[in-house]
Order: sequence, then structure tokens, then C-alpha cells
Amino acid sequence: MELHFMREGLIINKNSNSSDILRWDMGVMFAKSYVTQLSDNVRRSLEQKMQNGEWLSKAPYGYSNVKRADGSNWIEPNEYAHQVRAMYKWYSSGSFSMKQVQKLLFDEYNVKKSLSSVDKILKNPFYYGVMRIKGQEYSHRYTPIIDKDMFDSVQIICSRFKKKQFKFAGLPYD
Repeated sequence: MELHFMREGLIINKNSNSSDILRWDMGVMFAKSYVTQLSDNVRRSLEQKMQNGEWLSKAPYGYSNVKRADGSNWIEPNEYAHQVRAMYKWYSSGSFSMKQVQKLLFDEYNVKKSLSSVDKILKNPFYYGVMRIKGQEYSHRYTPIIDKDMFDSVQIICSRFKKKQFKFAGLPYD
């Protein structure tokens, strides 16, 4: 079997000499270096965007990704923002469970959301102005739907209902 590299004028096979193999190895090394540099550039660019408060993917529920007149990407509250505000208001009152918030959402707005979606919305700091990306938090530049006090009051209520750990879970039984 032979590998032909037309641009380099190189043929690699089982009888290739050390000089040809060294040329091959150098080509592989330079290609790997190029790919690694591209990766570094992309990582730096994404980190800069996050530092500048730019969201990197699809907007959360209650927001829309829009293209501005100047061609830049932006995120703005949409027609569902009032539903998000209502969910926070209901839950922060302490009078409703997440399951009841889910039901109210359907009763009031005819919107079906799974319980995990309601939980995800109520625990997402994006709605008050903070992006959480890979465990790091960054302030964003977009219009908040709720204020931080509302978010904090919901988090206090959520923390009361964390699933309890069972002392003997995972132990073998006969």
C-alpha cells in the first residue's frame, strides 16, 4: 500500500526512507499545530464574547434571537416574557408548588411545559441579567425579564424543596 501526496511530491510506503518519513512527520506536526491554533483562536473569541455579555446560542424561553439592522445578533424579550414573569411571581409568593405553576401556566396561557422545563426556567439567572455558561457566570447586555430580588426569592423557595438524601440508599439488602 502507498500514500501519494501530490502537492508535496511525496510517496510513503513500507520501503520509504527516513528522509521521506521525516517529511511526512513534519507535515503532520504542522497540520496539528494549525488545527490547535484555530481551536485556540475560537476559544479566545468565545471567551471575549462571554466577557462582553454576548449569549452564544439559542435564546432562553421568553426571549428571541434577532438580527439588528446593522447585522449584529441580539436577544430581546418576546411575547412569552410575561409568562416567565408570571411563573416567577406565582412561585415567589410561596403559595404555589412547581406542579401548580405548571398547571397555572396551562390554565392561564394554554401553554404546556414539562415540570423540568418549569424548574429550568425558575433556576435560570439569565432572566435577571446573568448568563451561566459551563459553571461560570457572566453579566449579559440584554433586557432582563425579572429583577434579582425576584430571582433570589424563588431560589430560596427552591432550596427548601431539594430532594432529601436517604441514609441507606445504595446499600445491599437481603
